[in-house]
Formats: sequence, structure tokens, C-alpha cells
Amino acid sequence: MKRYKFLKICAGIVLSALIIIPLAFSAVSYSAENDPLVTLSYLTDIILPQMKQDVSAEIDKKIAASADIINSVTTPDDNPDGSDENNDGEEHSPLGTFTLLELENGKCVYTNSVLEFIVRPGSSVSAISPFPEQGIADITNAVEYLEGDEIKINSYCLIPRGNDGRGIKVNNELSYILVRGDYYIG
Repeated sequence: MKRYKFLKICAGIVLSALIIIPLAFSAVSYSAENDPLVTLSYLTDIILPQMKQDVSAEIDKKIAASADIINSVTTPDDNPDGSDENNDGEEHSPLGTFTLLELENGKCVYTNSVLEFIVRPGSSVSAISPFPEQGIADITNAVEYLEGDEIKINSYCLIPRGNDGRGIKVNNELSYILVRGDYYIG
């Protein structure tokens, strides 16, 4: 019987060793880097700042690329001096901006493409249109100005098509007109 007790004790020791030794090795090799759980502090302290930095870098790249494109469009290679006048005498306002024109009595503004304009206070300007039923669209007041009609001040107007004889004529000593698009003064 003593032998049977001895075998039970040895078997218990061996079995305990087989269970405890692997657990001891796994506890020693545990590392937070291998932990699949993510805490809120890890997200807010590490991940969120990195994401903000990455997004900011991407936005800066896109802005720089856009600025390069805009500069290449607004600064034509034909005019190294940077003037807004084309070789054919046509002028244009820089991309997306209005240009203030100071025009004397009798001067006319025509366009070869779509032209937006606003007549400023103190100015007297009339429409030029060779068409009996088509003229210049007043977007502000929902009016169509035909040949000879006086254009109201501070109205946002549009010449919808260029190179068809439509334009505006100054009727007083000095008129101020904001224009956006390609135009020429006749």
C-alpha cells in the first residue's frame, strides 16, 4: 500500500508540474503590446493625435496642389509680365474675382464669353442688345434689359453669351462697374 501512496503522490506532483509550468511561462512572457484589448485612453492619447496629424498632412498636400493649379491658370505663360491683357486686346478679371472698371462717357463693354457685372452707385449704364427679345439678365431684380434700357445700380447682371453684340454703354461722366469674366472695352 505504501507503494500505491507513493505513486499517487508522484503522479500528483507530475500533473501539477504539467499545469503550473506552462502558466508560469505565459505569465512571464505577457506584454501589453500583445494585448488585443484597446482602452479609451489609448484611443484618445495615441490614435486620435496620430490621425489628426495624418489628416492635416493630407490637407496641406491638397492645398499646395490646388495653389499650384490656380497659379498656373491665373498666370498665363503668354504674358510674362503678368498682365491681364491677351494678345487680341481682350481683358479678363483674375479667376473668380471681380475687377473694378472706371469708364468714361460713351465707353462700351463687350464680351466674347459669359460676363457678370454689377453697376455701382453714381453710375449710369444702359444695355446694348441687337436682339429684339433677348438682352442682359438682371439676376437681382428678375428683369431682362433690352436695347437702351437703363440698368439699375447694385444689380447683379449677366450677359449669358459672348460675341453676339451684347454689352453695356456708359451714359454719364464716369461710371464704376464690377466685372467678372472676359471682356473688352470699345
